[in-house]
Amino acid sequence: CPNDHIEITSQSVDQMADQVMALPERTKIQVLAPIVIKKKGQHKKIFERIQKERYVSVRVDGETYDLSEAPEPEKNKKHDIAIVIDRIIVKEGIRSRLFDSL
Repeated sequence: CPNDHIEITSQSVDQMADQVMALPERTKIQVLAPIVIKKKGQHKKIFERIQKERYVSVRVDGETYDLSEAPEPEKNKKHDIAIVIDRIIVKEGIRSRLFDSL
């Protein structure tokens, strides 16, 4: 990662799940699927597709919104948009749900 000077490597679902399960109990996490990274536009078709696929939340430029309340991105500004796949609180017994989300 150029911002944190940490090497980014691919990981298996098992490896990602192990890292999440190693977090302190009661830690809140969001599983995100990046859709737009630093691209200009309002991305109306992307929001329509997200809604059609019945997702509830979206993260736009670092802020999480209910999809119905997400602001319309400015046309001439670069944006980051991600679907919130799941929100999970780390605790015993969530591994199966975590696997499904990852």
